[in-house]
Amino acid sequence: MHRGLKILLPTSKPKVIDLVRSAGIDVSDWYHSKGRADSNPKYCYEWSFVDDKTIVLNFWFDNLMMLNETNIGIRINIKDLTEERSQTKNQTLAKRAARMHVAIRSAYSQNLPVRIIICTRTKRHGYRMNTSPYQVKHRKLDPMPWHISIYSEETGMAELVRGIQHTKLIDQFAADDVSTFPKKISHQSNVFVRNPLIREKALKRAGGICECCGTIGFITSSNGIFLETHHIIPLANQGEDSMNNISAICPNCHRRAHLGIDAGVIADKLKELRKNVK
Repeated sequence: MHRGLKILLPTSKPKVIDLVRSAGIDVSDWYHSKGRADSNPKYCYEWSFVDDKTIVLNFWFDNLMMLNETNIGIRINIKDLTEERSQTKNQTLAKRAARMHVAIRSAYSQNLPVRIIICTRTKRHGYRMNTSPYQVKHRKLDPMPWHISIYSEETGMAELVRGIQHTKLIDQFAADDVSTFPKKISHQSNVFVRNPLIREKALKRAGGICECCGTIGFITSSNGIFLETHHIIPLANQGEDSMNNISAICPNCHRRAHLGIDAGVIADKLKELRKNVK
């Protein structure tokens, strides 16, 4: 399993209402039920949740795929899915699929951010032919927003991509300069000029995920995903400015790689990851 997919694998089963609420959707209407709000059948089995600012969609972990070397996504024909559910003669499933179709179309046309609840599944015992053969085993809300990159009204094909649309991947040398004061620079010693293309390729390879600890880089005020580029063998120690000597890691791991008691362990780990990388 690709490292980027593995980090998204859910291992617990929080309540749907809590995940939808944490995504920013108003859940007050869930409480208009005779029973418990978190088991309100009008919502808790729904596939999509929509308000005027955010859309939340449920997908199986099996739907996730690597679109390319760095991007995680989902490709689905939502029109075919709706028709398939209609053919099961289960109107409840057909309506859920149709509502998901409308949600995806709205997200695409209005350029709305999408949040994904990722679910793993297990076989349902004693299911009827007109119901789903699966039930949720684990679920989690992906902390990173997604966007709809492709949608065809005619065919129903849709592509969802993890990350903000046109997400910038930036490091400490490319972070936005927010200072309003003029800079005064005086160099009294030699400095290494790092190849910006190498840094950019390393950031794309990481895809916003720390190559040391696997955490997601934080989102900057300009909607970039921030990691720091780090030379495993320092340039000052004749290390190469090349793809097999550079890693994109979070600021905490970067400081540990330079100052931590386990700096040698981190260096060995990063060297192992970079083997055979060109």
